Amino acid sequence: MSGAAIAWSSAIAPEAPPIPRQWHWLAGVALGALALTLVSLRYADAGEALMIAEEEAVVISLGGQARRLDPPPPEVETSEEAPQVAERADDAPPPAAPVEPRVVAGSVEGGGRASSGTGAGASGPPAPLPPPPPPPPLRPTAVSQRFVEISIREYSRQIIYPKMALDREQEGQGVLRVQIARDGSVLDWKLIRSTGHAQLDREIQRVARRVRRLDPLPANFAYDTTKVEIPITFTIEYFDPQ
Repeated sequence: MSGAAIAWSSAIAPEAPPIPRQWHWLAGVALGALALTLVSLRYADAGEALMIAEEEAVVISLGGQARRLDPPPPEVETSEEAPQVAERADDAPPPAAPVEPRVVAGSVEGGGRASSGTGAGASGPPAPLPPPPPPPPLRPTAVSQRFVEISIREYSRQIIYPKMALDREQEGQGVLRVQIARDGSVLDWKLIRSTGHAQLDREIQRVARRVRRLDPLPANFAYDTTKVEIPITFTIEYFDPQ
């Protein structure tokens, strides 16, 4: 039966198709493999380009050029969200310059080498601080003894020994307290100790009413007024005419 001829009958193809040979099969397999290889290479290049495009991120820094971000190392976890791109406004001010370190008490803020503040970069201990100013001189709170003596002389030169007290040989010492202003004017007076005789006390009071001004107080005196005690002594001196 193998050697018998097979009759072909078909209304569509009146002639019988050729019988496939072995080289037909080999050619078909080779063409199919080539087509699969081309398709694989095409989609592989497209996928790699897509992955590279997803990994690239461009960030526009304020006031600078755009730069590419290097991919993070594998051990660092990254977000799958797309990076946000910052946009710089047209009227945005330029970025501020970094703050310069300020020299404070022989050192530089923000770390670094110590400086004396002179700009020469000298090392060593800082310069010592200047000594504090001396305290102001103390202002006197009491008048000098010379001031008291001049005031006593002003009262004593106007004292007149009462004749009745001389006839009775009356002696004694009274003390007058006088309040003096800065310009030397006498503001008030008072007989704080009597001589023991009315005639002598009245003479002291008479002179106290006459004296209206004494020497002014020193310019550096601490107060505007002061009180001075003025002793006035009545003494009878006897002379031997021989």
